[in-house]
Amino acid sequence: MPDLSYNSKIYTKQGGDTEVIASGGVINIESGGALQLAGVDVTASLTANKARSSGTPYETVAAAGANQGNAAAMSADFVLVTGADATKGVILPAPVAGRILMLKNNAAAVLKVYPASGGQINAVGADTAMSLAANVSAVFMASSATQWWTLPLLPS
Repeated sequence: MPDLSYNSKIYTKQGGDTEVIASGGVINIESGGALQLAGVDVTASLTANKARSSGTPYETVAAAGANQGNAAAMSADFVLVTGADATKGVILPAPVAGRILMLKNNAAAVLKVYPASGGQINAVGADTAMSLAANVSAVFMASSATQWWTLPLLPS
């Protein structure tokens, strides 16, 4: 005798024109599969958008080091930085075109912000730090695999 108490988390609504994914249900598109909306494959654009985000929404990082080689690494999409003293810094992740992150200097001193090796922030030059004033925030936007721009456009 079949188990009539079983409730699928993915089912077709009565009338047949709506698929429902109930709480706890998952749709897994396996390798080689595709997701289409109105006949248009959106799999590639969803994958590209995922690459633009770190997947980590927030982190707190203590500024460290005195150069690009030993500055504190950061990876989240919103980073609160503590401990800046006008010599310590953080290093941005390698840019991916379209990625946006926000950085907040939560210290009462200037923070040095370095690009990843071979990268550049605004027009300061490759591998050169920019200074983020005390208690200031900036949005960093990547336009290529080597270039970050800030909003507001900070002096460089």
